[in-house]
Amino acid sequence: FYMTAFFVGYVGMQIPGGILTDRFGARRVLTLSLFVQGACTCLLGFTESYELGLALRAGAGLAGGSVFSACFKAVVTWVPAQKRSMAVGILLAAPSVGVAIPNIVVPKINAVFGWQGCFIAVGLAALLISLALFLLMRDAPVQNAGPRKSFMVGVRFVLGNRNLRLITLADFGIIFIQLGFYSLANTYIVDRLLAVTQDMERSYAVIQAGKVMFCAGIVGMVMPAFSGWLAGLTGKPTWNFIGGSLLLIPALLFFGQAESYAMWMLAGVALGGIIAFINPIFSVVVAENAGPNWAATAGGIGNCWLQFGGMLGPLAMGVARDWSGSYAVCWIILSIAALVAALICMKVSKPPTEEEREAMIERAARAACE
Repeated sequence: FYMTAFFVGYVGMQIPGGILTDRFGARRVLTLSLFVQGACTCLLGFTESYELGLALRAGAGLAGGSVFSACFKAVVTWVPAQKRSMAVGILLAAPSVGVAIPNIVVPKINAVFGWQGCFIAVGLAALLISLALFLLMRDAPVQNAGPRKSFMVGVRFVLGNRNLRLITLADFGIIFIQLGFYSLANTYIVDRLLAVTQDMERSYAVIQAGKVMFCAGIVGMVMPAFSGWLAGLTGKPTWNFIGGSLLLIPALLFFGQAESYAMWMLAGVALGGIIAFINPIFSVVVAENAGPNWAATAGGIGNCWLQFGGMLGPLAMGVARDWSGSYAVCWIILSIAALVAALICMKVSKPPTEEEREAMIERAARAACE
């Protein structure tokens, strides 16, 4: 229930967080979000009430739901367009690093201070980062003058943009694949290792599977920055998305047909790298099409939708595995999803020019005033 409380708050704040960021700026929203998230996390280390703990986790989720939109807004508004793809790639690599560091540090804190000390330490870290952002960060001079301050203008503009709808739908498929694959991979490798190596202990198989996914995660830290750099170099980010999606098909099928640890390592690392290579493209295309004025609103709406792909992937894989009794059906479903994602992305057209985007925003503003 604690994880659910956090997730519900996180997803529920994606769209409001994006709208608030476009209205009040990344600095204010990011500083306040991290402060509230840090405070809720820190207080959880002191509470002895289940109900209060649940409320604090929901509060942390609500606060955390604005962080991506605010960070995305800061990148889009401060980084020049010709360097933005690389910056977005670095931004998308940051969560993997953020997950890796606590996995090293938190167990040591837990061994000395217990789980309460872990929450207090992580909460204090967030509060310190919030203070640093408040003192050092500045908002870029992006103006949303007149009727454009209405949140309905941004929502109408984003929902009315064909390219934004298409790239969000395509990336829904990639997130579906990512979470579906990661939910199955460890169990699949363990089951297959035990099947092909009769004298192997299950505990050893679990360790070996963990090594595969660890290596896939390491590659996943590097690939977003490379993908952003390549998208900026070619000026064709959708090519990255289409090419990566098509590469997922043979990689998934190869992973499902592998019969040795070395082959699973190769396929697992390839899949982790390809998925991480595709992930930043959604944000790059959103930045190109939404522009600085409504980048956070577009990112928030899109990211909210993508969370449902993350929920559906593991659920669908579990149902398919239980229904069919075979992992092969799961890899086929994920391969079909990759093909569909590539086909949808092929429909994404050239991003609008500044003049075309301004005309679209003006139409959205007039519609919002009617």
